[in-house]
Amino acid sequence: MVEEKDVEHRPLVSIITSTHNHEKYIGRCIESVLAQSYSNWEQIIVDDGSTDRTGEVAGSFKDERVHYVRQENVGIWRLAETYNKSLGLARGELVAVLEGDDFVPPWKLEAQVPSFARKEVVLTFGKAVIVNMDGRVLGVTPEHYQRYVGMSRNQMLRELLLGDFIPAPTVMCRREALQKVGGFKHLKHVYCGVDYPTA
Repeated sequence: MVEEKDVEHRPLVSIITSTHNHEKYIGRCIESVLAQSYSNWEQIIVDDGSTDRTGEVAGSFKDERVHYVRQENVGIWRLAETYNKSLGLARGELVAVLEGDDFVPPWKLEAQVPSFARKEVVLTFGKAVIVNMDGRVLGVTPEHYQRYVGMSRNQMLRELLLGDFIPAPTVMCRREALQKVGGFKHLKHVYCGVDYPTA
């Protein structure tokens, strides 16, 4: 567990979850957040007009830290709006991204939060394991994680220009820094989500 001595305080982490027709996955997503060993979090779920049982499943969780908000469907091309709605509702000093069809290991927040005790740290990320519906591991991304350790800011930027190696479900960043750049971005007519343009 993260001890008080490990960080100046236990910052609230706002986990923002965008979801649409994820009735098969949203339960496991929320359960993985509830299982976190670091307990000072809130999860903000913005449902983009699901037509399945996503809202019913999400609403079945009664933990007061889980907040479910439904909006009229705006679709994938306006995904940044959905993310920024979540960001506007977030109260945490730190923001973590978790899509409605993803889940995280129970130590995820505990592993990342202490890094932010250093004021110069703005964003952290790690490896993501890709699994199918049966839980079978299909791969890991980024494959060669160690190559990014210790990279300078310029080197990191160059790598990002070549391709997005930051898996969205592993991201945690300072809310203040995200707000300073105007929140989440989405490139018009480019299907690449909001993680790559924002990074």
